[in-house]
Amino acid sequence: MLSFSLIIPTINRKIELENLLESIKNIQYNELEEIIVIDQNENNLIDDVVEKYKKILPIQHYKVNFKGTSKAKNYGAKMAKGDIINFPDDDSQILPQTLSTVNEMFKEKKEYSVICGKIEDKEEKQNILNFKNKNVNVNFSNLYQTTIECNMFFKRKEFLKVGMFDPNLGIGKYYGAEEGADLVCRMLYKKIKIYYINETFFYHPNKKREEDIEKYYRYGLGTGGFARKHLKEYKCIIPFIYLILKNVKSFFLIFISFIKRDKYMINKQIHSIKGRIKGLLGSENSEGSNNT
Repeated sequence: MLSFSLIIPTINRKIELENLLESIKNIQYNELEEIIVIDQNENNLIDDVVEKYKKILPIQHYKVNFKGTSKAKNYGAKMAKGDIINFPDDDSQILPQTLSTVNEMFKEKKEYSVICGKIEDKEEKQNILNFKNKNVNVNFSNLYQTTIECNMFFKRKEFLKVGMFDPNLGIGKYYGAEEGADLVCRMLYKKIKIYYINETFFYHPNKKREEDIEKYYRYGLGTGGFARKHLKEYKCIIPFIYLILKNVKSFFLIFISFIKRDKYMINKQIHSIKGRIKGLLGSENSEGSNNT
């Protein structure tokens, strides 16, 4: 049986983290090597939760003085000992059978380095992010229907070898998204095999209407920065094509939302478009980079 390390960056989410740890407690698998909690809070917000679950789970708790989910994930990955590593979102919940399923898939698909699964909203029982409804090899044409940061289980040595997450992409950084897509593309460039299975690995709330509209601008910056990085460093136009398609979709949604008089959606899409364009053009202080 393969051993697993679960690496959880967290900030400002005490109740959600407790729900995640409770779900991990119910995992039906004996080879959970460790749970590495990367605590980016500036106070002792989660200390009592971590101490409570340390009594029943193999938790390692690291307090860090930096921000950024990608840097935190890389920090944890360097310390991990498990054969397989995964990065649950701190507001997600893992299903009891997930690790067993992933273990069996790696036994069956020995030539693959990453196994991915579906994510659903627990309350709505809804497939979020339009995940595929069949088992497929992950490629450039379906990566947004098969992968997202928390649904990917990596062979640890392969993850480290490919360069981990780009610390300049993702929540907490100027380019606030696309660290997962960036990593998947870099793996595909190197012919690393990734497999998606049509089974739910995690529950995750489907946040349709974020209160902070500026988040969509930062996500857009991530998409633009991702496209710019791959045009510049890898001479690959695929992320740029995705950016164009996302902008086309945004303009269509603005038109529909104008008819429906949905000011929130109009504002959201305008912020997203502005962010993508700004990210594509780049900035003096925020270059996408694969340095860790």
